[in-house]
Amino acid sequence: MVKYLKWDSIFFGIKVGRLKSAHSNGFRFLEKQLREAQKQGYQCLYLETPISAMGWVPKLSTRGFILVDLKTTLRKTRLRAYRISHSLQDAGQERHRPFLESIACQISSMSRFTVDENFSAKSKDLYRVWTAKSFFQAYCDQLYYYLKDNRPAGFVTLRIKDGVPFIDLLGVDRPYRRLGVGAELLKASETWAVRQGFKELRVVTQGGNLPALQFYQENGFVTCDVTLFFHKWL
Repeated sequence: MVKYLKWDSIFFGIKVGRLKSAHSNGFRFLEKQLREAQKQGYQCLYLETPISAMGWVPKLSTRGFILVDLKTTLRKTRLRAYRISHSLQDAGQERHRPFLESIACQISSMSRFTVDENFSAKSKDLYRVWTAKSFFQAYCDQLYYYLKDNRPAGFVTLRIKDGVPFIDLLGVDRPYRRLGVGAELLKASETWAVRQGFKELRVVTQGGNLPALQFYQENGFVTCDVTLFFHKWL
């Protein structure tokens, strides 16, 4: 019943798993999963439930679950192809790694791993590795970064999940925000999706990240799903 999460476990050096949502099965099912997880030596568990289960938050809190995110999925269905800026590049270069990793650390500031103090010390490292794997180990399906002053001012990575294209990471370096860099990265992402034959583009962000939500909404994205995300330490 508990799904072992290999990558998370290796990176954090502890046994991490994902619980099946108890929303439709009740708390007895949840308690059964917790007993199984303890027997199998899990140290941290993730639980994701529908926003309709908000009434369960007090009960989950008394059982030691920490609400770490309102996971918000947005999508855009009216896609179009744009003329791509000459400042955009689509191949990672080693000399740009420090700038890319710096932006990755900024992206991490609102993540659930930063919210959870048990993970926060490694949150920036997690996003550095995530970004490096995307740019230099072909972890993503497509990427772009915006060059300004001969350095990356922002980047976006995209992955296809279950036949749907998602923006995996998107960030703009602080000195270059509100200069249109993020909008150009979105245009490139949308153009790529159109050229790949997709009819929609999705992105997942944190419900508490109001600047990100506003940015996506201003660029034609609408919220299509919100879930509660918990961590449970054993």
